[in-house]
Amino acid sequence: MSLLFLCLSLVILVLLITIFKINAYIAIIIASIFLGLSLGMPVDKVMNLIGTGIGTQLGGLVLVFSFGAILGKLVADSGGAKKIADSLTQLFGKKHIQLAVAIAAFVIGLSMFFEVGVVVLVPIIFAVATEVDLPMLQLGLPMLMGLGTAHAYLPPHPAPVAISQVLHANLGTVLLLGICMGIPYLLITAVAIPKLIQHLFPKSFRKITYVPGVGDLKESKTSSAPSLGLSLITALMPVLLMSVATVLTALGTKNVIVAALNNSSFAMFISLMFALWSMGWHQHRSNKEILSTIEASISSIGMLLLVIGSAGGLKQIMVSGDLASQIAKLILHTGLSPLLLAWIMAALIRVSLGSTTVAALTTAGLILPIVGSINVPVALLVLAIGAGSSFGSHVNDAGFWMVNQYFNLTVKETFETWTLQSSLSGIVGLILVMIMSLFI
Repeated sequence: MSLLFLCLSLVILVLLITIFKINAYIAIIIASIFLGLSLGMPVDKVMNLIGTGIGTQLGGLVLVFSFGAILGKLVADSGGAKKIADSLTQLFGKKHIQLAVAIAAFVIGLSMFFEVGVVVLVPIIFAVATEVDLPMLQLGLPMLMGLGTAHAYLPPHPAPVAISQVLHANLGTVLLLGICMGIPYLLITAVAIPKLIQHLFPKSFRKITYVPGVGDLKESKTSSAPSLGLSLITALMPVLLMSVATVLTALGTKNVIVAALNNSSFAMFISLMFALWSMGWHQHRSNKEILSTIEASISSIGMLLLVIGSAGGLKQIMVSGDLASQIAKLILHTGLSPLLLAWIMAALIRVSLGSTTVAALTTAGLILPIVGSINVPVALLVLAIGAGSSFGSHVNDAGFWMVNQYFNLTVKETFETWTLQSSLSGIVGLILVMIMSLFI
């Protein structure tokens, strides 16, 4: 019965937004209250859970989003984003720009959580799309899959590392198999599938002139734009700082500085301080101009933060209702292949709860007791869980609303593009894992 109420709450949410044109933030709150009351929770508990969920969701993201929005706006307004876009276009050409974006996002995604990578890359993708005169979503989907490949399959990203630790898998083996799988996965999901989706739903792929946190792309207000090197260093400073920290941690270096740089919020703050100099004062921009950039970037992400936060409230109701364990019990003793079982369990929990990380770690914990009794390499189980946990991003996932807001899509269009993209990508991941199991 609980799972029925979950389905009903999601249907209500979609109807409120698509049919009744209710603001997404309010609609998610309504659906969360409906689900909580349907599960037998008292009103005060429901509201407290929603508040807790919003706080938890935004607690880890609000600093990153705000710092990242200011940094991206500084790079855009100074002309740095256009400089990077020009160089990428000249280097790869319009024909191969999707693959170039996917590879760049993949490299960046090795050291960053998905949401952080999106915030860092959106201004650059916007500039590249404008430069090559393509719909932003045409480059956005490859970018998202580049980030998602690292997030789901490859150490040293925290998610596969955490799953490996739970299942006692060898990280080196996971990394090796992840690379073998990641190459064809990236080519299929970041190049082939976006082309298919664009063919099926061409109206969603339209050119846009405004992006939250970036605004409209302006020419440099100074006599000359910053150099390519300075623009790249500024835009990718969070990646550089966190990559250095990741490498030092892997080498066994542990100190206060490494721990600080491993914190995405602090790395973004240091990057912002550098950007204020490199894209602001160093470009002879006045304090008034810099202040205008900061205010414009912050004001433009207000609704984005509220929507993402409310998705956390809905997720908290689902977690408190113990829906994950109910799903797991339904399929744990089905006699399916362990790899398929792990994938299905992770996919169902992901669709139900919205969080990739929660789905992956929950599945790993639930499947741990049977690991010793199955004849399947544990590293492949890690990859199967990663594939399943990336399946079916929809309205209870913060990533869904990031795509919806950043790419100026309707909810229907976000389902047609990003939900379909993530679902097909999860299936591709499963197929590749099953093929690899034939040879290992």
